[in-house]
Amino acid sequence: MTIATKVIVVIAAIFGLLLTIAGAAGAHIIAASGPLKVTWDSAMLFGFVHVVATLGAVSLPWGGRLKLVAAGLFLVGVKLFSLMLLAKTIAAANAGDAANPLQMLSPLAPIGGFSFMFGWIVLAIAAVLGKRPA
Repeated sequence: MTIATKVIVVIAAIFGLLLTIAGAAGAHIIAASGPLKVTWDSAMLFGFVHVVATLGAVSLPWGGRLKLVAAGLFLVGVKLFSLMLLAKTIAAANAGDAANPLQMLSPLAPIGGFSFMFGWIVLAIAAVLGKRPA
């Protein structure tokens, strides 16, 4: 396993841990229904799916650097989309009627979403161009 692969796996594991902690905290902080719950569930789903996709991508026997680029894009997406939305949702749940100080981070969510999409595109390219090691 290369150093780059190890770094990606460690980051994915940390993000998986953070998502697990957030899920446990969210069960107590976020109301069982409403717009915050919808945002929360979406962030959790996309985050966990892409942590698993990251681990899957780096485990492939083909794809070389492209699979690492795809995995890196997935992790950027988890950070900018999922973790940012979770932090923003917790802040909104705790702020009540007060202004949410993390609202200014909202423009990062679409960048994270595009990162997920580009990761899947790069992973497909890695599959087409990649050669299985002998």
